[in-house]
Amino acid sequence: MKRASYILGTLIFLGASSLLALAGQGERFEGTWEGFGFGARNDVEWTFKKGDDGAISITATVRGQVKDKTKPKDKKPKTTKMVVGMGTGKEVKLEGDKLQFQMEWSAESTVKGPADAKYVAAATGNQMFIKWSNAEGSGEYAAIKRAVVAKKDDTKKAPGARAYLSSLQVEKGIVTELAMVVVTAKASKAEYVKVTQDTRFIYVDGDVSKTFDRKSVLDDAEVKAALKERYVTLERMGNVALTVTFTPVKKKAN
Repeated sequence: MKRASYILGTLIFLGASSLLALAGQGERFEGTWEGFGFGARNDVEWTFKKGDDGAISITATVRGQVKDKTKPKDKKPKTTKMVVGMGTGKEVKLEGDKLQFQMEWSAESTVKGPADAKYVAAATGNQMFIKWSNAEGSGEYAAIKRAVVAKKDDTKKAPGARAYLSSLQVEKGIVTELAMVVVTAKASKAEYVKVTQDTRFIYVDGDVSKTFDRKSVLDDAEVKAALKERYVTLERMGNVALTVTFTPVKKKAN
């Protein structure tokens, strides 16, 4: 009886140790990694997150040079970095110190990864190498882990400021990001501001105002048109939009 209890206790200990080791392997991938890929001039941002159940979720955001349509009369069209592709991981499986997965790309993506590719990621310190392969070939992407730097304004609500909204980044019927040009006294700076489920879009028409979330703001054609290439009032916390206040587009006189 004592021997059986000892064996059972040993098995439980070894099982728990294996689970802890597995969790430790998964933690090495957590965070945001930056590199190049899916095109010669495209930047890729890989984000790995581990849920409470231990499952690892993966998202890939691809940014590429897009012509700036706000100044079509320029002799030399300017370009700006914008989101051109977004993908999410599926069939994610941790095998030892490597992470195996596939990618599913959004229908709106103009840049996508290789079709039906299988990926294997390996991370050491602040470096990650992601190998892919499919029936047509194989390749590898490299990425560096983004350092987490605490900023003073990341936890403080900033007052509303006037900013130029260049475009909305939409993923699966919801707004995920705002391409902004923030105007300051000294210069103008292009930024990408994240939109979350708590972000509110406030449409002000005279004495009447309507509030929308990141999904419903796309349902009304007139409201959606009022969010195209124009100035808005942006209230933010760090790199996350809290409120976006805007007015109707002025109708041209006949």
